[in-house]
Amino acid sequence: MNRILPDELISKIIDCNESIADVAMCRLVCKHWNCLAEPLMFGKQIVIRSEADALSLYGHLCRNPGYGKLVRRICFKESDIACALQEHLLHYIFTPNMEEMRGKLSFGYKFFRTIRMMANSSIAKFDKLRVIPHPPYFSNDYDDALVTFKDTLREMVLVFDAEHNRPGMGISNYMMDFKSLTKLTLNGDLGSLFLMEETLQHFSALQELTLNLHLTDNIHEKTFVETWAVPTVNTVSSVKKVTFKKYCRSDQLEYIRFKYPNIDTLIIDANKIPLMVGRSNIKRIVKAMAKVPTHNIKLLIEEANLTDTIGYLLGEGCQFSVKEADYDRFKIEMESSP
Repeated sequence: MNRILPDELISKIIDCNESIADVAMCRLVCKHWNCLAEPLMFGKQIVIRSEADALSLYGHLCRNPGYGKLVRRICFKESDIACALQEHLLHYIFTPNMEEMRGKLSFGYKFFRTIRMMANSSIAKFDKLRVIPHPPYFSNDYDDALVTFKDTLREMVLVFDAEHNRPGMGISNYMMDFKSLTKLTLNGDLGSLFLMEETLQHFSALQELTLNLHLTDNIHEKTFVETWAVPTVNTVSSVKKVTFKKYCRSDQLEYIRFKYPNIDTLIIDANKIPLMVGRSNIKRIVKAMAKVPTHNIKLLIEEANLTDTIGYLLGEGCQFSVKEADYDRFKIEMESSP
């Protein structure tokens, strides 16, 4: 086949494979295909699932440093990668060709300082970078890195904790400048709905929002949410999909439905922590989600509240399933019809 097909065509055929594993299989055909396929592997999404994966990639790049500039997409599935190894990898792979760096890095504070330094010292602009990894906890270094790439980022995770209920000073003055941002995730602990609005008010072109937030104040009555939201909250018509992870409160959902009136997909994946039942929480959640065309709801209910919850859902005509989660908790799932 090599005598019939030119190298350019063979390379295009190999490159049609989406995964690194498939390209690696092509390397086994013969020595010639191995030479053609090896550099193409680095143009696929590279997934780091363990520190061994990171070391393997580092070894390849030590032998062929030029392949580093071919890396465009990398995802860190393993968060606990030694800082020294992170830094060594960055010096090979973090070039202006980089498009996506995904995942979560537990020891990433030096990582964020390094990518800022490399971008600021580079003659060529890092104008293709759409997303960077995030830390599990609040980090000023991470916030500063977000600001560095604010002109190109399309996806971003903001991390809060009990001591940092607002974005850090390094990023707060630049919130309006993330013009390309379409996907935003809020992680961590936040004091109230009002603080959530303080952050979200700056992003007027979002298309997708994910909330992995634990609000530490009490659930507000619906009348209070409406009285506060109507004169205060600016609505955004571009958001089409909202996802709640771990936690979902009725006042939070009511606020989100008011702020983003054109949501067509709602996902609530709150089946790890029992749902609060105070202030008619479950009833208000069901009413708030009622007009969303596509929804997928997973809730965890304690056994003591199960009978009342099922009775209410039946009364509202909801279609749902109930599964036992453990000895005193049950999962309730509701999904819109196809």
